Amino acid sequence: MTHEATRAESDGTRTSFRLSASWLVAVTLRRTRAQWRLLIAVVAVAVLSSTLIVSLGLLVTATEQGGVRGALAAVPSAQSMLEVRILSPHGAIANSRANATKAIETVLGPAATATSAGIALSKLSDVPALSTPQLPALAYFGEIDDIESHATLSAGVWARKAAPGSPIQVALPAAAAKRLALAVGDTVTVNAGSAPVTVKIVGLYAAKAPHGHYWSRDTLSGAGSDPAFPKPGVSFYVPTNAFGPLVMASGGLAAGSIPASFLDIEYLPHFDRATVDELGSLQHRLASVDNIVTSHIGTSAGGVYVASAVADAVGAVATGLAVTRSTVVVVSLLLVVLAIAAMAQTARLFTDARAGERRLMSSRGASRAHILGLATLEAGLIGAVTVAASPLLAMLVYRLLAALPPMVAAGMPAEAGLPAFSWATAGAIAIVLVGVLVAPLLRRSRTFVEGEQAKGRQGAASGMMRSGLDLVLVVLAAVAFWQLQQYRSPVSADGSLTVDPVLAAGPALVLVAATLVCMRLIPAASRLIERLGARARGIGVSLAAWEIGRRAQRATAAVLLLSLTLAVGVFGISFLSTWRQAQVDQASLAVGPPVRVPAVAGAASTQESVLAHGAVAQPQPVMRRSGHLVSGDDSQTDASGGAPTQILALTPSARRLLDRGRLSDEGGSSIMSGLSSTAKASGGVTLPGDVRGVTATVQIGDEANALPGVAAEVSAMVENAEGLLSTIGLGRVPVDGRAHEVRGLMPRAPGDTQATRGVRIVGLQASVVVVTPENYRAAATPVAANILVGGLAVLHPDPAQQKAEVGDDPVDPTFVSEPVSVPAGVQWHALSTEDPRSQASTPSVPHGWQLSVPAVIPRTIDSAPQSYAVVGWMPELTVPAVVTDALAERLNISSGTLMSLRIQGVSVTVSVAGTTPLVPGAAGAADLSAVSSAAVSPSDTVVLDQSLLARALAEAGVTGAMVDEWWVDVPAGTAQAYLDALHLPAGSAPAVSAETLALQLQQSPLRVATQAALWLAILASALLAAIGFAVHSTATLRARRLELAQLRALGFSRRGLVGLVATESALMCLLGTVFGLAIGLLLVVLVGPLVAVSPSGVAPVPAVVVRVEWPGIALLVATVAVVLALVVLFVARVQRFVEPAELLRAGGEP
Repeated sequence: MTHEATRAESDGTRTSFRLSASWLVAVTLRRTRAQWRLLIAVVAVAVLSSTLIVSLGLLVTATEQGGVRGALAAVPSAQSMLEVRILSPHGAIANSRANATKAIETVLGPAATATSAGIALSKLSDVPALSTPQLPALAYFGEIDDIESHATLSAGVWARKAAPGSPIQVALPAAAAKRLALAVGDTVTVNAGSAPVTVKIVGLYAAKAPHGHYWSRDTLSGAGSDPAFPKPGVSFYVPTNAFGPLVMASGGLAAGSIPASFLDIEYLPHFDRATVDELGSLQHRLASVDNIVTSHIGTSAGGVYVASAVADAVGAVATGLAVTRSTVVVVSLLLVVLAIAAMAQTARLFTDARAGERRLMSSRGASRAHILGLATLEAGLIGAVTVAASPLLAMLVYRLLAALPPMVAAGMPAEAGLPAFSWATAGAIAIVLVGVLVAPLLRRSRTFVEGEQAKGRQGAASGMMRSGLDLVLVVLAAVAFWQLQQYRSPVSADGSLTVDPVLAAGPALVLVAATLVCMRLIPAASRLIERLGARARGIGVSLAAWEIGRRAQRATAAVLLLSLTLAVGVFGISFLSTWRQAQVDQASLAVGPPVRVPAVAGAASTQESVLAHGAVAQPQPVMRRSGHLVSGDDSQTDASGGAPTQILALTPSARRLLDRGRLSDEGGSSIMSGLSSTAKASGGVTLPGDVRGVTATVQIGDEANALPGVAAEVSAMVENAEGLLSTIGLGRVPVDGRAHEVRGLMPRAPGDTQATRGVRIVGLQASVVVVTPENYRAAATPVAANILVGGLAVLHPDPAQQKAEVGDDPVDPTFVSEPVSVPAGVQWHALSTEDPRSQASTPSVPHGWQLSVPAVIPRTIDSAPQSYAVVGWMPELTVPAVVTDALAERLNISSGTLMSLRIQGVSVTVSVAGTTPLVPGAAGAADLSAVSSAAVSPSDTVVLDQSLLARALAEAGVTGAMVDEWWVDVPAGTAQAYLDALHLPAGSAPAVSAETLALQLQQSPLRVATQAALWLAILASALLAAIGFAVHSTATLRARRLELAQLRALGFSRRGLVGLVATESALMCLLGTVFGLAIGLLLVVLVGPLVAVSPSGVAPVPAVVVRVEWPGIALLVATVAVVLALVVLFVARVQRFVEPAELLRAGGEP
């Protein structure tokens, strides 16, 4: 390779000659040795810029892959299960199951594998030997997977495949064996299928957790036996003695030619092989899962049903991925802007620093092509170093990010490797860098006169300002911002993983536009500084101000980079704080109190005392139930006669947990003011000692007016020491006018031996129904059948017995009774279903009895059961309620409107006491356990007082504990430790806290990349601000060496020159800091709330509140101050070794 150059002769002619490629290399190496400081600065900026961008790419790929798998693995099994139910399968169960499995494998594809658990049950069939004319016996068979883990053998063994000619082996429920007097070794003949089937009982079993999910598909829900099971296939109630399943070995149904009623298979996917690229096709297949399964099953079954929420879970993961991707894209574009600005400024400084050298070479005969070749070779070497170093450094940067606690907690991979795209990205950046370095040389070369003029006062406006291109960018930024406001999210609305490029580029365009607007202010600011400096006393300040005014374009370049870097840093710091706070606000609104714990069935009182350990105050009982709200205008109600609503009943203390912080503004204060009234104290009968149960004698009506076939379920209403209302079932009493002894136990969890004290009986309720329709004969007129109660006694543990666990039998010998009396001063009030608003005074009590419940049983009791009660409080005509604004608008209701709240089969009259924009704590357990946790906050929620609602329900005949969950206030920062100390029964809904949910939203596998990208942006802004300003100062000082030497020759001291440079740097830093802070704050205020979307990709609820993190911003500004100090120290060191005479003789050239 050769280059042609020219040389001027003495006669004025020019002679051409060729220069070899070795000459180019030699000159480049000599220049590198002579100007190594400048080259190191340029390489540092290039490598840093490339490293940051490549690091972000590694972060995206590694976290997206790990995030998808981690998020799918974290989906609760109830939301990821695929349930296939095959009705009346033809042929062997194994064939139907194989077809279903193939269908599910097709649906999941390469993204996941699945494990399955199936259950096949036969229809209920007659068992002639065990039937009676009054009560037929019905049995059913079953093939059940993993029965050994969900049932306990009490005798014998599990069924095995029988030898040919032998009876089929079955395992029988122990409850059925006890009721039917069957034992291991007995045989039973069942009329199943086309011929009777004789089976041999080889084992007895009892279901574990019969109310859990495993047994929910069983006909008897794991009970094993039901002597009052309604006969299937008839339109009226006929009791049967149903028992089962008779568990067979695999293939038992086919061996006995027993037709299956259904085959139910649950598939649990394992997404350990899922990839980002596979998500889209997986969503498409899940949307067609019904068709795929049906096509595989074909006509080999009477019907096929598929139920699953996995499509929603995968869709939520895809949306979460798109949300995180959009944020990372926004940060990436900001980093790209920074990198381009840093490289452009470095290229300009590098080109300006070589201007004198180029003029010298040109004057000595070097052609333009020769100079361009030298520059291209030098730029190529810088680009090669960038390509070689930045991917390796980016890998180290990712390792540092992956080692941070949030990344570790999210399960992100510790290594990202060096994929091909990393080298490609670094190569692209190097090409851009080479172009930026060479581009200035493609313009027309300056003449000697123009070069000397350039050293004087420069024009105030840059080329971009003169062309108006900056105004075009401002317009584009305004359009992008308007679009972002319209869509409210950069996530694509079609549900794909793509991010709208125009909307994602909006923040970067706003950044560039705001910076360019500020750049237009720099000339005016420099002139102002120059005028102010002229009035200053010291010559140093005057000269510094004059220099900034004289070289406005050079100052603009420095201030531009400093403004951009500080703006990105301020945006990153403030947006990170805003984003984190948005997750905290969403979690707090969704959860409500600091901690929510599900109530354990049958252990309300004892659970309350357990939960008090570690709490700030007493745990508060809360009712969360579903119902329908009915108003006068039914146009907005569904077919059931009411608008579906969620009912949230809170105690005053629970409401106070919502009336603090931001929750108060979002609805807590409205709920507090609307539900200001509370329940008055109730009267009742205090039960002494450790209360385990209640016994009493009950008589209903008189013998002369007995109602055969009619009975009442009698319950005692009790309140514990904290006022929690619940009921104790005392048993069924016939309406026969005779005295019957009844007993009932306080609900307790198994194994609970904690004492229960401070209990009071505050009422009685009786639900009258027809229990044996064949014996009932309607009376000619309504029958007065007062319910009389006497012989009240409390059951205590027998101290003579050393039994650790109390059973469920009310006549357990571990109890002793202690009679109690009814205080004379208690005011009792009677109510009934027919007259729920009755507020009669204390009913008269006949001699020898303690309580009386007036009851008039109507003739229609067989079709309309009645409820009667006597309570120790004044019944309320209406219960105050606060409804959401959305529900009030939909039903067209306002304060004071009377409505009917239908809940658990009864109606409660409520009066609207106010409305609230939102209800903190409205999100249910399913909402909080979803992938898009805290994204759902039910808008149709009615809030009531817990005591008032509990009393209203008890008055209407509802039984059970009036608590569904507990709200617990714990000290800040202790929620996770509190949850870890809880021991909830298996199958219970998980306890949740606002703190842990907020941490999950911040550090979940799909969300942690947002924080990591912002950390990287903050780091990049600090480094580029420091290195960029340092490079600018270094290059500027090198270019001004002659000028500084002349000042020294005129009498300036070294200290004076240091002060001059320090003043100039301080003025530029001041402008850059002011503009950077203003742009960053503008960016976070305008764009932050639009980019900080919820996990579901929509605007978060509550709305985002911008949070400016002033300490972090102050630290970033302090970084600039440190750089300024280093520049001053560098100038002081350089001036110590500079000899002005030598520089003046050399003309300042290197």
